[in-house]
Amino acid sequence: MAPRLELRDISKVFPGVKALERVSLDVMPGEVHALLGENGAGKSTLGKIIAGVYARDEGSVTLDGVPLGDIDEVEAGRLGVGIVHQEGSLVRTLSIADNIFAGRQPTRSLGRVDVEAMVARSRALLEQLGVDIDPKAKVATLSSAQAQVVEIAKALSQDLRLLILDEPTAALTLTESERLFEAVRRLKANGVSIVYVSHRLAEIFTVCDRVSVLKDGRLSGTREVAATSTDELIRLMVGRDIVFSRQPGDRASGPPILEVERLSAEPFAGLCAGDLHIYLGKNPYVTFPRVGGHEIAGVISAVGPGVKGVAIGERVVVEPFIGCGHCCPCRIGKRNCCANLSIIGVHRDGGFAERVIAPAANLHPIPSDMSDFEASFAEPVAIGVQACRRGEVTAGDRVLVLGAGPIGLAIGEVARARGAEVFITDLKPERLAIAGELGAAPLPAGDLAVETLRLTNGEGMPVVIEATGASSVMEQTVDLVAAGGRIVIVGLVKAGTPVSLPGLDITRKEVTLHGSRASVDCFPEALQLIASGAIRYPRIATRVALAEAPEVFARLAESADVYHKAVFVTETL
Repeated sequence: MAPRLELRDISKVFPGVKALERVSLDVMPGEVHALLGENGAGKSTLGKIIAGVYARDEGSVTLDGVPLGDIDEVEAGRLGVGIVHQEGSLVRTLSIADNIFAGRQPTRSLGRVDVEAMVARSRALLEQLGVDIDPKAKVATLSSAQAQVVEIAKALSQDLRLLILDEPTAALTLTESERLFEAVRRLKANGVSIVYVSHRLAEIFTVCDRVSVLKDGRLSGTREVAATSTDELIRLMVGRDIVFSRQPGDRASGPPILEVERLSAEPFAGLCAGDLHIYLGKNPYVTFPRVGGHEIAGVISAVGPGVKGVAIGERVVVEPFIGCGHCCPCRIGKRNCCANLSIIGVHRDGGFAERVIAPAANLHPIPSDMSDFEASFAEPVAIGVQACRRGEVTAGDRVLVLGAGPIGLAIGEVARARGAEVFITDLKPERLAIAGELGAAPLPAGDLAVETLRLTNGEGMPVVIEATGASSVMEQTVDLVAAGGRIVIVGLVKAGTPVSLPGLDITRKEVTLHGSRASVDCFPEALQLIASGAIRYPRIATRVALAEAPEVFARLAESADVYHKAVFVTETL
């Protein structure tokens, strides 16, 4: 049987990043073929090249034996190639039915759109996916999960030969995911080929026939799903065998560990407001004595017994949130919300200590051309990535960030890197000045609501992200956001602090309200953004000798604005 899809030597370079390098693979008719890899491996980029969203720099694409030239997404659709985008492609101001049949509306005589037929066919597609949504409703009124279902229905509405699903379950519940799998199986039975992009191993074994693994833009290997194992796929993803063991003294159910040397060459650890709270005894979750520091870049100096394939001397950043792997949040991919959460620098000693012990899964290699100083910003930038993902920030959005502290600036930087127009506000003029230097538009806090409405012709901002942790600021978000807009709350209020929101306006505006806690699966994107030069945030930081930590914390206790952002280093300054 001839392949449905043939890719040969596909390469793609973005400014400063080689996304794909000479990738070749085949997809057979009626096959569900997984593209697996860590974040940043290039799997979504490859899917977009197949669908005509991105142009390839090198290589060839053949569909049912016919070579494809430089086609766009519309032409690919005419050829029977559809894609469900991870980041979404729906027009929020149009109805669900209009989005599903965009450019392909059924018509009556004289070319008039047959709205009734379009709505009926849309309803049938949605019912096929097991959801009860009015096709005449605006996309702006949908939740993220509902919008993802509409994306899938849009793809199913086409006469498909090949469908690319890019992280299709990212916003779905378990029940919605199972309905998606049923739809995939029906398409497969009808001879449709499916490229299934995912980093979730369980889904690969549930619905896929073969799997191709990408690592750093290259093909690590292709395997029959029935003949491979989780261990083999992980090895292909990370480039080495992972054998975990526990250190004496760890709880029996604790994660495997690596020991990361902090005091080598030029280690760096960012100083966060959370560290100051620990110093002042204001963090209720810390048991003293405790060494803080959770923004960590360092060098591997030793590994636990049985841990293989890890290079001593490898430069890494450390993701500080450690999930148990067993509770409900961990099972659904939200280990940042783990019921048994352990945070390096809070529940166990952190980056200001001589050594840091961290799970292997929480280490991320530092790109060779990135300094340790730059790498130490991965954790706050990852928080910005998480907030922008939660707020579905895309190019062309107008985003208002409330708070120009270190985290607010990181959020603004990531939003700007995504192509959004960023506005930022703060009570302190010096912070607004720094935000302006980084490319955001500063807004005065005193007349914020008036100025926001003036800038948006009375509509409000499509996305509002709160990064102060002040209940009074959180309470302004609904007034500042546009109808149908998205609010993301990143700041932390003290436990038991009430936050009052105008319930009537939430309903009338149909506001989508998200919490955003630290980050999950965001470090690779954060490192990529820093490496590309898109993040200018490190320019505002001050290097501080770790030996001066007592004096630094004493000064910060008197005035938190002594340093806008500080990074501890052990080198001589």
